[in-house]
Amino acid sequence: MATRGSPSSSESPTASSYQPGGSVNMYSDSEGDTDNLYGHQGPVAPRRSPVHHSKQQQPKQRSDRGRGFGRGRGSSDDKTPLLATINDDDDGARLDDGTELHVQKKAAKPSTWVLLCYVLAFLVMTVASNIARKRMQNAFGVRYVFFRQELTNFNYNVLASIVVVYYLLFTKTITRQMRKFPIWKFAIIGLLDGLSDLLNSIGGVNCPGGVQILLQQLVIPFTMGISYIVFKSRYTMLESAGATLIIGGALLAILPPLVEHKDSGRTLWYAVLIVALSYVPQASSGVFKDHAFRSADLNIFYLTAVVSWTQLGLTWVFAPIQSIPGFGGVKLHDIPEVFRDGAHCFGGDTSIPVYRTDDDTIDGYCSLWVTEITLVYSSCGFIAGIFQLLILKHGSAVMMVLCQAITLPLSNLLFSARPLMKSEVEPFSAWDIGGLVVVLLGFVTYKSAAIRDAWLNRGTPATTDPWS
Repeated sequence: MATRGSPSSSESPTASSYQPGGSVNMYSDSEGDTDNLYGHQGPVAPRRSPVHHSKQQQPKQRSDRGRGFGRGRGSSDDKTPLLATINDDDDGARLDDGTELHVQKKAAKPSTWVLLCYVLAFLVMTVASNIARKRMQNAFGVRYVFFRQELTNFNYNVLASIVVVYYLLFTKTITRQMRKFPIWKFAIIGLLDGLSDLLNSIGGVNCPGGVQILLQQLVIPFTMGISYIVFKSRYTMLESAGATLIIGGALLAILPPLVEHKDSGRTLWYAVLIVALSYVPQASSGVFKDHAFRSADLNIFYLTAVVSWTQLGLTWVFAPIQSIPGFGGVKLHDIPEVFRDGAHCFGGDTSIPVYRTDDDTIDGYCSLWVTEITLVYSSCGFIAGIFQLLILKHGSAVMMVLCQAITLPLSNLLFSARPLMKSEVEPFSAWDIGGLVVVLLGFVTYKSAAIRDAWLNRGTPATTDPWS
């Protein structure tokens, strides 16, 4: 999620998200400064014809204020000096005193067919991750959610760490400055992510997958509110209108169980509220991540790996939440045993019962299906994040926004597809349709500022590498 002019999304992935991913800026501010998918900022010097100016012919320097040069808006740091001799035969440039500069060449764009493959892969992986997450939540039940959270977090840790190790051994992408970033800031992000995932996992067992997809969009208004409180950020009328529509659409989707206080099928009204509440710490984490990117220019995989390893240990402070009635009902002294049973459940032990609520009513038993769906979820979410980066690098912010918008109705419709959901198929009611339409309209309205800026700056070179 991007907030114009402010620090800003799982479950993906999500982010957020995916989920891994976090709050992101997906539009270009101005010529020469592009905020890419994970907040990387910095000017890219345009290609120029070889020219050398004497002092008498020195061109009038333009003010860079407000044009996005440097690390932040209006900053003059890291500007490309105007008195530079650019050699088109290589990437070098020299000042009058012989100092070398480096000009980033614009990477060649892939073919339309390759870009289309990126888009299709992103859509398939994102929707598959959404479907797999809901089925995984049902497979583990409410009692083993803490183990499940630690397990999937560990899976992401391993995948992100492989990329980080490659960067450390074979590239200079992860700089010494990045490694000096204070560990306590990583810890804050890890705690917020851990709390968000735990609450989402607890409520997600008894909250329909389609409703969860709509509630995910609450991250946008939550982030706007937190950014206003912390950073006094301001928003346009379109952004405010979009956030209001998203809240209205989410309320339409969850209205029936909340008003009637009735439980139907796998839906419990208080579980829906817990899921909605889980996006408050996620939005807070997104704002903090965006601040971290802007202040330290961190590599996304490095941030993900360090935060996830930190989260793996610190999240244990939230384990007692499961002892609260409605949040699992696990007695404090039983938590180690329940954690062990969760591990056996993941291993496919068919003697381990699964509980949908905390009233000790058995809903089924574990099997190898639990193992399979967990690995599918972890893999699809990580791969979707990679294709998200590729689309933004080789496509545009407009394309990325449209892809995200398409995943909303696709995911909601497929939750009602029996071949995918089997016995867990979810009905698609008129309330769901109304909520989906309003949320989708709000999402597009909110992103309209990003779409406009991305279109106006479509000729501006991208940053050096969204992977860095």
